[in-house]
Formats: sequence, C-alpha cells, structure tokens
Amino acid sequence: AIWSIRSEVSLDDVLLLDGPCIKPDFHSISCTFEEEHICGYSSDPTGQLAWTRGKGATSTTLTGASEDHTLGTAQGYFMFIETSFPQKPGNKGRLISVVEQPQHGRCLQFWYHMYGRNIGQLNVYMSTNTSGNDTHPLVWSRGANVGNVWRKAQISTEYKDPFYIVFEGVVGNGIEVS
Repeated sequence: AIWSIRSEVSLDDVLLLDGPCIKPDFHSISCTFEEEHICGYSSDPTGQLAWTRGKGATSTTLTGASEDHTLGTAQGYFMFIETSFPQKPGNKGRLISVVEQPQHGRCLQFWYHMYGRNIGQLNVYMSTNTSGNDTHPLVWSRGANVGNVWRKAQISTEYKDPFYIVFEGVVGNGIEVS
C-alpha cells in the first residue's frame, strides 16, 4: 500500500468592498498578493502551518492552483498552505489581515482554490477583538475539493468597531490507499 496525502488550499484577490455584497459597483480595499508586502497580511506564527506567497504550480502534484486568479497566469501570485504529507490531520495555519476601520455595510470578497484528496477545511473568521486572545466568530467555511478552479466567496459585514479577518486552513485526514 502506498500512503499519500495530497491537498492544498489557496487564496487570491481578497477584497473588502464598500456596501453590501449584492451591490454591483464597489470601491474596494483589495489585496491581490502581487506585491511582496502582501498588504500587511501575516501568517500566524503560533499555527502549525505557514501561509506562503507563491506563483505557478505548487510542489505537490495533483494539488493546488497552477495559476493565480488575478492575472490568470503562472506569473501571478497567491497565498497558499501546503496540506499534503507530512502535515497531520487537524494542523492549522492562519492568515491574518491588518485591522480595518469600520464602515456601514462592507463586503468581504475573495477567491479560493481547494484542490486535492480529503482537502480539509478553509474557515474565515472576523473579529473586533484586537486584544490578542483567540476568540474569532466563524463567518464562512468550506470543507470539500472544489476541483482545479478558483471559486468566489462573499461575506457581508456590519462592524461598528475596528475589525480584522482571519483565514484558517485546516488539514483534512487526507490518507488514501492506492
């Protein structure tokens, strides 16, 4: 028997848009991850996985994006976590935004790519708690292989206090016998 864990979660084109998610013409605060500073996002150093800025095909075959969503080419950048072996089921990695100032009715829009066997979970949290403790309300979650394509997600927000966004990737059981 050959044991393999092959899966990957990727993010691109994160937008915090003015207005509710259904409004068609937005002014946006965006991060395409094309710039090295990645808009102030940071990989949580307390996690078991690190989010990495990458481009082109990832190192594990049959997983991950081969091009970014922004440019649609292998030259464009995106953020990803490698959830393949030797990662263990339940390991987590968090990508944390800078603190955003509140505005009435915002829309968080992002593109995600979840490709591979037993992919695990992508969770999105938003929090007004800037004191550093680990409580973040879950606002969105997916836990399935969506194929080798980028998918759009939108989440309406209503915050009166400064807030930040946490993208969390969780390793699935990923063990296949072939």
